[in-house]
Amino acid sequence: MAIFTRYALTRKGQQLIAKAQADLTNIEFTEFVTGSGLWDEDEDLEYATALKEPRQELPFSDISIPSGNPSTVVVTVNITNENLTQLYYLNEAGIMARDPDEGTILYAILAAETEATYVPAYNGTGYSNIVQRINLEVANSSSVTINMDGAHVSAAEYTAFRNSVLQIIAGLSGGAEGQFLRKRSDLESEYGWADTPVVSRPLAEFPEVGMTDAVYIDTDSAEIYVWMLLQSGEYGYFKLPLGSEASETLQRQITANKNNISTLQTKVSKLEEKFDQVTLTVNAADWNESSSGGVTVFTQEKTVANMTAQIDAEVWANVIATTAAGIVAEKKASSLFFGKGTAEGLEGKVRLTCYERKPAADFGLKIVGVKEA
Repeated sequence: MAIFTRYALTRKGQQLIAKAQADLTNIEFTEFVTGSGLWDEDEDLEYATALKEPRQELPFSDISIPSGNPSTVVVTVNITNENLTQLYYLNEAGIMARDPDEGTILYAILAAETEATYVPAYNGTGYSNIVQRINLEVANSSSVTINMDGAHVSAAEYTAFRNSVLQIIAGLSGGAEGQFLRKRSDLESEYGWADTPVVSRPLAEFPEVGMTDAVYIDTDSAEIYVWMLLQSGEYGYFKLPLGSEASETLQRQITANKNNISTLQTKVSKLEEKFDQVTLTVNAADWNESSSGGVTVFTQEKTVANMTAQIDAEVWANVIATTAAGIVAEKKASSLFFGKGTAEGLEGKVRLTCYERKPAADFGLKIVGVKEA
């Protein structure tokens, strides 16, 4: 279900589009602002100039242009509770832009009918994320810029990037003696190894644009050439064997490429570790009650084989109930834990602590960043 049910391009936004169409300025989106203010149905959003109760200012994480519709751009923002100290209901949001005459303006506004979705405060155990995509009227997408400094990437976007990187690495790996690396299709990530084509003809008859995976032999002089990027920054035919200086340069490039691939593989491996996860069930009957400083404390420990105190893991809710009544009870238990509880990583286990009250039902947890045994 959509969070926001009403949307409006403000009068200030309409005026900025008019200035952009008159070539007086470009449209620069600066930030995405969320708030908790509620707007009545009889309030005209088009005349809004600010949110009623602003709570967060967030950068955009992506921008795209729908095919065949250059008068619209689609912006994406990742609404996260990082550094958020107080829960609030996500009732309103604004897209801010820079006007050359008025400074920062409210370009467009979104509003919800009721207080249905909230952004929880960060409690040290796990981040909450809401990915929101908005279609914006701009009249001419070529004049649009967007602020993406400090933007967060969702897990889905990371997964797509990771799959692309792994595909490139797979294409770069392998190969046999006498083979050259070449593209297998027009797709950016399609690489593979192929046997080296050999072209034999007089130098004057070499193709105007050569192939980077071919060897060219001048039949008049028996000299060998390859098509490669020259120091001038343009492609051209380079005669072999390479001189000592050029040979050293090429060797350095080969070594650098090998090191870059190794570094990329290491980064991907570390990112994979961050997305490793284990799931566990927290049983309502297993809480142990004690007292500390006059406060009732409930604790229980769960075995997590690869957990240590040094692992920087994140804890998320993981629904295990299968019936409607069970899910409702589990949601209440999970909300109580995330509101009043903490999770502490120890050697081979995780210690769960709740203060004042304990969850009344079983609930599931997902620990991201730890491998299963």
